[in-house]
Amino acid sequence: ALGQGAASGELSTRSREETRGEEARAEKRRRATMSAAATGEETSATSSVLFSVHKHLQSKCASRSAAYLACKKNDKNPEACLREGNAVTACMADLLGDLKSKCPKELNAYAECMDYRSNTFDKCRREQAAFEEKCPL
Repeated sequence: ALGQGAASGELSTRSREETRGEEARAEKRRRATMSAAATGEETSATSSVLFSVHKHLQSKCASRSAAYLACKKNDKNPEACLREGNAVTACMADLLGDLKSKCPKELNAYAECMDYRSNTFDKCRREQAAFEEKCPL
């Protein structure tokens, strides 16, 4: 019975170490993504980045988004609206490139806060204000 307890304790220690290792790898990936956003490198638009720039997206890409949504409403065929969807994606990519070149530190700080705070705006108002001051609509 004593040997089983030791084996069980050893297993739970290994499990904790594996969990810490997975968390460290996830944090490293998150920081690399945020760092890429800060330096203007090409990166995928994570939810925290998209939440952070949502006002800019609404302002700059509204007509393209409306055209895409109207197309999707009128035609359920996925291929029918590829051109409109590509226009929305291009608008978003252009906007992100502009913001990354104009205010990379503020965008990065805001996106990191949003990521850490599960995209909760109320908890990132300071970072939001700094971002919006540096890159107004």
